[in-house]
Amino acid sequence: MRRWISALRTCSGLACGGGGSYERDYTYTGKLPPCTQTIKMESASYWSRPLYDSLAARVATVRCFSGYSIDKVYNNSTGYLSQMTDDTTGFVIWQADARDAELHLALSEVGGGPVKRKATTRTRAAS
Repeated sequence: MRRWISALRTCSGLACGGGGSYERDYTYTGKLPPCTQTIKMESASYWSRPLYDSLAARVATVRCFSGYSIDKVYNNSTGYLSQMTDDTTGFVIWQADARDAELHLALSEVGGGPVKRKATTRTRAAS
């Protein structure tokens, strides 16, 4: 098992409770993507662990330090992420509603109360 620890970073605002520093720690097994990410802030430590679908080689579930788990649902024809759901209840947390001709996300919804829709517009630089 390999371990990589990023350099100590400084953050400000709500992410660090008004200021401070944090450290990210990634643990790897073999040549796979990280198997655990730990964020240490002052005396607290928070982790998340992706669980991979070995047949499709993509993240299927993300488990967090609190026991909360998120399932990722992919569109079978495009392979793109289409939904994120609560692993326990099946509640839809996020959903992709529309993609453009190039499969860029055009419209998505966020659950957890009133549905909020977000339209995404992409512009190209003139050539």
